[in-house]
Amino acid sequence: MANCTSCNGEGMEEYEEDEYSGRYVRDTCYHCAGSGQISHEESVNDQLTEVALTLAHFHITEYRSYIDSDGDGWELHAAENMMNPYDYFRVLVWDKQAEFIEKLSSLPVEDRELLIAWNNYND
Repeated sequence: MANCTSCNGEGMEEYEEDEYSGRYVRDTCYHCAGSGQISHEESVNDQLTEVALTLAHFHITEYRSYIDSDGDGWELHAAENMMNPYDYFRVLVWDKQAEFIEKLSSLPVEDRELLIAWNNYND
């Protein structure tokens, strides 16, 4: 068993109820159901999801640089999709993350472990 990646093994999560109220809510962690522990497989899947997020962020950052360099600009692309630039970036990262998760799932175990180690290197 491994510590839950959502609550860091505490079994409880604390979050701000409303950004304007300043009130915090403490609730049972949804990921581990309050035990603070998850299976090894869940831990590996959570770490692969983080790898996919990192790769997606790098990919969309490069894409944004390319769009900005071709003259149109990132803000125009975001406006064409009826979003502000920040939200447009986040949506594209989430979409690309889903693609990367699918690709990472099909890799051999050794390659997945290497990518997890690479992603955790700067932590």
